[in-house]
Amino acid sequence: MTTVRPLNTQDLETLDNDVRQIHKRQKFTIKYFAGYILLVIMGSTWAYFKIDPDNFVPWVFTTIGFFIAGLWGFLEIYLKDNKALKRIVWLKKENKVHSIVVKSNDYISIPEHEDEGNYFLFQLRDKKILYIGGQEFYTSATFPNNNFEIVIATDPKSKIVLLNKYDLGEKISPKIKLNKKQSIKLTDTQIEEIKEQDPVLREIATFITGDINEIRIIDKVET
Repeated sequence: MTTVRPLNTQDLETLDNDVRQIHKRQKFTIKYFAGYILLVIMGSTWAYFKIDPDNFVPWVFTTIGFFIAGLWGFLEIYLKDNKALKRIVWLKKENKVHSIVVKSNDYISIPEHEDEGNYFLFQLRDKKILYIGGQEFYTSATFPNNNFEIVIATDPKSKIVLLNKYDLGEKISPKIKLNKKQSIKLTDTQIEEIKEQDPVLREIATFITGDINEIRIIDKVET
């Protein structure tokens, strides 16, 4: 089940790498905006003297319009990155993440649908099933495996700051493998269980009661 633990070395390395990527993107954004402004100045000056120097007022408003459009796009990206940096600083001070350690040899594999990533149902102890999936859980050379950890951290506004998966065990094959024409159907009780869980965490990892051998498998056309 989900526990809370402090940030470890791997978490900090991930956050530091995120910071480096953000700084790199911000430098590129500044250079791009400077180049854009230079082109606007050069282009508008050429247009003023070569095309129609008598229409000064329209030229001014057109130039200002291009400048504002570029500035708007620049600020949108730059300020968004600044917020991401502040969330990382906050998380390091808070020093808490949600941790889900999964040790299981049995799982159901659900194939990818419309670039949404793969989905899996891992059988846990005490008749519990972990339902995970999405872009972070593509099948790879090391996953699925019989021992992995999912780490999730959110800020006070429920924005995800850290989402990672650490593969610790040996890769295993599914006990049940669905094809692209198949899906699963949860019981009403299981659906109610999901509704009671944290709305952010359940988008990534959901716990339900049951046995994967008893999960109902249906054709996607079946209602």
